[in-house]
Parts: sequence; C-alpha cells; structure tokens
Amino acid sequence: MSGKNERKNRCDGDATRAALVEAAGRLFAERGFARTSAKDICAAAGVGAAAVNYHFNGRDGLYEAVVREAHDRLVDMRELESAENLPAPQRLHRLLARFVVAGGGGDWAVPLLVREVFSGDASSGPLPAVILPKKRVLERLMAETLGREAGEGRPRRGFVEM
Repeated sequence: MSGKNERKNRCDGDATRAALVEAAGRLFAERGFARTSAKDICAAAGVGAAAVNYHFNGRDGLYEAVVREAHDRLVDMRELESAENLPAPQRLHRLLARFVVAGGGGDWAVPLLVREVFSGDASSGPLPAVILPKKRVLERLMAETLGREAGEGRPRRGFVEM
C-alpha cells in the first residue's frame, strides 16, 4: 500500500471516530447507555454497522471515549493548568463561566455527564479516571479561593465526591 493511501485511510478513520463520538454523545445524552444500540449510533453517524467494534472495541469502549470527550469539553486539564498564574478568584470565575456557557450551548456534553453522575454508578464507570486529576486541581483552587489548605474543611460527602 502506498503512503498516500495509508494517509487517506488514517484520516478517514479519524473522521469516522469523530462522527461516532458525536453521534453517540447525542444519543447517550438523550436515551442513556442502556437504550442506545451500536446500530443506532452507526446509523446516526452515517457509518458502517461494524464501525463501533472496529474503532472502539464495542459500545463500552465508545461510551468511555464519549464520556472523556464530554468532560474535556467542559474542563480541559491543559486549560486548568495554563491559568495557574492567575489569582484564584479569576481562575474560579473563568471555570464557572465555562460551565454556564457549556450548559446553555445545546451541546450533549452537560446532559450526558449529568446522566452519568446521577445514574447511580458513576463511581465505577469511566468518569473517575477522567475527573480525578481535574478534581485535585479544582480542590486546590477552591482551597486557595477560600484561604484554606487543600482538604481542610471538606464539604459533606455527596454525588460529587468520588
């Protein structure tokens, strides 16, 4: 196979993966994981029926990719780290503004994450691996904003606690 064909296939693969993530994100946010089939996702993405298995090793792998994408759309770790030199209140304001904009933007990320958090099983799915590094940065930000040490005066355990 020539280099040109290999490049075309790789780009087509990237486009297929992106289309699957977008279609699955919309459908998972609307219906939930249990009520969304791989066949529905492939149809919505306009790709072949085997694409979910080929690109993500099944619906579970796709769901993990979708949850990671949703969380990154809301809180990107690079963005959190790049703002470290700003005063804590300004960093917190930026972060909250991002949530407000994302929540009202018609995107599937917020509804999907809300569904994931309130599904009762968010602590064992893909979300903790995505959240924990960001959670540590946010805990430090909140502590700094409140003039406390990280971990001091923690809020009561709730759905955000993992």
